[in-house]
Amino acid sequence: MFTQPQQGRPNLFDPTDQEVSENVSVEMFAGFRRAFGVIKVRETEQEIFVEGIPADVMQRDISRVWKTSRIAMHMFNTFGKHSFSFYKFFALDVAYMLDLLIQTRTGVSVRVLSNIRKEIYEHTWLKNTLPKADQEPGRLKFENFGRFNKTPLEHQLGFLNVYSHVVDQYGLNGYLLAGAAGSGKTMASLYAAEGIDADIVFVICPKNATQRVWEKTVLEEYKKPVSHWVSEYGKLYKGERIVIIHYEYLEKALAMLKAGVFKFNNPMIILDESHNLNEIKSARTLFFIEFCKRTGCKNIIPASGTPVKAMGAELIPLLTVLDPLFTDPVQERFRKIFGKDGNKGLDILKNRMGLISHKIEKSALKLDKPIMKAVPIKMPTGELYTLPAIRLVMEAFIRERTEYYKKRRKDDERYWERCITLHEDSLRAAAQKMEYQKYKLTLKTVISCADPRYIGEEIAYTNWYEKKYFEPSLPREMVKQFRDVKSIIKYTQLKIQGECLGRVLGRKRIECHVDMVKYIDFVTIVESTMKKTVVFTSFVEALVAADVQCKSVNLTPLVVYGKTNNELASIVSKFEKDEAINPLIATYNSLSTAVPLVMADTMIMINAPFRAYIQEQAISRIHRIGADTQTTINLCHLDTGDVPNISTRSSEILAWSMEMVEAIMGIKSPFAITESLEEFDVSLEAASLPDEDLFDDASVFNSVMLTHFNKLDIDLSPEDLQKESMPSAGFMKW
Repeated sequence: MFTQPQQGRPNLFDPTDQEVSENVSVEMFAGFRRAFGVIKVRETEQEIFVEGIPADVMQRDISRVWKTSRIAMHMFNTFGKHSFSFYKFFALDVAYMLDLLIQTRTGVSVRVLSNIRKEIYEHTWLKNTLPKADQEPGRLKFENFGRFNKTPLEHQLGFLNVYSHVVDQYGLNGYLLAGAAGSGKTMASLYAAEGIDADIVFVICPKNATQRVWEKTVLEEYKKPVSHWVSEYGKLYKGERIVIIHYEYLEKALAMLKAGVFKFNNPMIILDESHNLNEIKSARTLFFIEFCKRTGCKNIIPASGTPVKAMGAELIPLLTVLDPLFTDPVQERFRKIFGKDGNKGLDILKNRMGLISHKIEKSALKLDKPIMKAVPIKMPTGELYTLPAIRLVMEAFIRERTEYYKKRRKDDERYWERCITLHEDSLRAAAQKMEYQKYKLTLKTVISCADPRYIGEEIAYTNWYEKKYFEPSLPREMVKQFRDVKSIIKYTQLKIQGECLGRVLGRKRIECHVDMVKYIDFVTIVESTMKKTVVFTSFVEALVAADVQCKSVNLTPLVVYGKTNNELASIVSKFEKDEAINPLIATYNSLSTAVPLVMADTMIMINAPFRAYIQEQAISRIHRIGADTQTTINLCHLDTGDVPNISTRSSEILAWSMEMVEAIMGIKSPFAITESLEEFDVSLEAASLPDEDLFDDASVFNSVMLTHFNKLDIDLSPEDLQKESMPSAGFMKW
């Protein structure tokens, strides 16, 4: 049987008689070819067709090997008995799958699979990727690298050689530079820009890197001065060759582009710390994509030490700008196969990543490994932050919140009844009244069920009804309070869980690390090295405490956090040049990326960050190219003997706290959080949090909660878990 895919070309949902006839005809001739052992591969503008093969068997093999039907269903446009077709973008993935099927020895013979692969490479665009006897000149002019004061390092040359040839072989608009933090991605990107003789170079980067990294490099590394323009200076653009733009300026830069301010014929676009633009729905990511498209740029270099944190959907922005074959229909298929919840076929995705990126490992820098020192901190108040002590605090908090809601029950019920009355009065048609009766019955089920994991459809329906019918029937000034009250009526216990996790644990971790600061021997650590010391923490409160503590022992610190970020370049310059200033104290959010700090070789981490890659990025501020002394990292933690405490990894704390809340409340948590915070993406835009809240425990926990509420279609807002005063609730009597 010839099957049609669920999505893709517009005609697939409703094929015309002509198309059905053509499909039958294709299958008939494909059957003849299969009978005579003749494989035919043809390529159109968008698709590749393979005929004369045991496609039905191959379809089953794909589903069996990758343990999902999702790949065969969405990667292929058609799957018949004797033929299949797919978008040209997926040719690389199909070729990889054929290789694996050959190794696996599945239902289709190795000979047939090998012939399919051979024909695909001979009769499609993949022929351009095959090795050639005579190496053609690449797109980069390596002689142009002489424009700089230094020559490329070996690992930088590795990237430049790959870029020079592979971009054209694969028909790409650029290449991903997946270089470890501190590996010299800035210079490697500029080498490439000079190698193509770019007449304009757009550098898009974090705000803290515009001056300290990019402008500094342009001023210091070119033999002859190169005109440059930095967005945050607010100066009129006058045709400068290197344009340095921070993320938040992208919208204005796009407007300038549309207005014809920038003039060019051969542009280069460099996206520094490209992982910050991995979310396809974020405004700045969309601005970047449009910026790339409007320039028509064929040389785009996204650069990051951690380009993808969780695979899947994070690759969509990258592929959108790098691969012309990644069209909207392809994107939809790709999302269905490798979306956020997809855990199958990741080997296919990994293979794809290897073909569009060049990886530079930290080992390529040939640096001595940093010395990692555990620094146990004992303090008189340590017992307050042990897990048994915090359990008592959680119990008290839950009792207080439960009592609070009970006291407010009558008021909320009265308000709810008022809303009910107004809504019922608005109902006129019989159909409206019938739908309302269905809503009432469904809402009873939602309210009475202790575990929402089993009533996802019911929750979804009540949310749909409330948004579509209930809210529009109320006066505008009542809608906000209606949302508060109805969420409490439906999810009282869930809200208490979220509040406990968000407020108690977050507050206690901050208090713990503020207290720890008083017992860190800053003087001994700072004086133990020839270079300077950098101090990192997640919490502004701990940063302030460290600043006060350092001054109390006659050190002269500087601080970098939200309020001082605008002065980052001058602060770092002062830290570098003034011998008296030491240490530099910063939040991870302000300084863990982009800014080199090789004037220091020692680091104090007051707390471990939520994610391993953030810790790695922070260490790479001092452990990078240019480091000429041994790097030492001091990892502080609260020492309470054999009793566990709250200064341990956040992922461990979250798992423990979830169990505690469940035990205290006597109900099973619906969140089912099994992933660690190492994999949980807490992006600034996704969380809608202020900069300095990004690494605050309460905000992260609340973001986790909201993510899982959303998975269950539980309609709550961030305010529901964060605000101090909330309406109480009671279960309605109908």
